[in-house]
Order: sequence, then C-alpha cells, then structure tokens
Amino acid sequence: GLSSLAYRQGMLTLLSNSQGAARKGGGGYAHKLASMSLRAIYAESLHLADFVGTVRVERGALVKQQLEAIEAEMHRRLAKKSSTGSTGSSHPTADDDDVVSLD
Repeated sequence: GLSSLAYRQGMLTLLSNSQGAARKGGGGYAHKLASMSLRAIYAESLHLADFVGTVRVERGALVKQQLEAIEAEMHRRLAKKSSTGSTGSSHPTADDDDVVSLD
C-alpha cells in the first residue's frame, strides 16, 4: 500500500543521508548510533534487516556496513555495562522491578 511506499522512500532518504556519512569515513553513522537509545538502535536494525531484501546490490553493501556498525555499538555498550556492573549494588544484573519473589 501507500504506507509501505512512504516507508521505503523514507528508508531511501535515510540510506542516501548515511551514504554521505559513510563516504566521509563511516564515522557519521557510528556517531549517530552512539547517541541513540538501545530501543531506537534495535528498531533501526530491524528496519535495515527488512530493507536488505528490497535493495539493489550496491545499496545492500551499505546496509550491511550499517548493520555491522550497529553490532559494534551493541558490543561496545555491553562491554561498558559489564565493566561498570558491580559497583554499589549486590545484584548488578537485576533492577528492582525485574526481581521476582520465589517463595
């Protein structure tokens, strides 16, 4: 329908914008990811994964590059999280609202 066409146009705009960034050395996209929330990055990766099937090969390479940048950002955050984990709290992995009582 019309919405998927609009969505595709939006993705093409996103891709051509980040293609400019990629040509400047790829730092632009990684920098953009660093400022996004995890949820936004997750949504972005899903969009890109959907998009892979609909783009021509030369665009596909760019999308792959972007997915790799997303993966690198995720690893960076996980590493940061595990290195700062055990300060202050005795249960670094569980937030209060994650705790389930087992009695």
